Amino acid sequence: MEKQVLLLSASAKNKNLCVAGLDLLDRRLIRLVSDDKDTDGAIPKYYMQNTQIGDVVDISVVRPLPNEYQPENFLVDLGRSPRIQDHYSATRLIGIMKEYSYHEYFLLGNHKAFLTADDMKNNYGSLAWVHVNNVSIHLNERHKTRADFDYNGYKYENVSVTDWDFFDIDHTIRLSDAYFLMSLPHTSWCIGDGVERYYKFVAKIFPTEHRPHRSLG
Repeated sequence: MEKQVLLLSASAKNKNLCVAGLDLLDRRLIRLVSDDKDTDGAIPKYYMQNTQIGDVVDISVVRPLPNEYQPENFLVDLGRSPRIQDHYSATRLIGIMKEYSYHEYFLLGNHKAFLTADDMKNNYGSLAWVHVNNVSIHLNERHKTRADFDYNGYKYENVSVTDWDFFDIDHTIRLSDAYFLMSLPHTSWCIGDGVERYYKFVAKIFPTEHRPHRSLG
C-alpha cells in the first residue's frame, strides 16, 4: 500500500523518531510506526535520512496499526525508503493545514499538560494541528524543553516539547503565535502518586516567523 504524506513532524522518541503527517489522499493526519517493540514503534533515524519537514513523500505502508488511543497509526515497510516528490515551504504548509485545524474547546481533552486514564477514555484521536498564542519555549530544571502557550483563552503550562529544533536552547524563545502539531502517547507515566499520566507532546513547532528546520535522520 502506498501513501503520499506531507511530513509535519519527526520528533524525538526513544532515541529515534515519532513521524506524523498529512495523508494527502485520505486527507487526514496519520502517524507512521514500526513494529520495533524495544522503541515502542518508533521510526529509525536512518529511514528518514535525506528528508525534511515539509517534504511530500511516497511511503510504503504494510497496514493500519491502530491501538486503543492512537487510531491514526500505520505500519511502515522499512525496507522501502521514502521517495521525495515535492517540498512545501512553511508558508505553503501552514496554508494547506488551515482546513485541518483543531477547534475543540480544550486542547486534547483538558487544559493541563497531561491526561489521566479517565481523560483518555473520553478523548478520541492522538494528533492535532493547532494554532496557539503567547508562546514561551524554555528549559526546565532538568534541561527538558517545555512550552507555555494560550489556546482558546486558556493557559497551558510546561507542556513537553519533542521537536528537535528546540532542544538545547540557551534562552527562552517567545513567539506571538505559532502552529503546533500535537501528539498523545498510548502509554502512561507514573511519578509516585499513583496517577497515570498521558503527557501531551508538542511534536513540531511552526512559528509564524520563519525558522529553519533541521534535516532528519
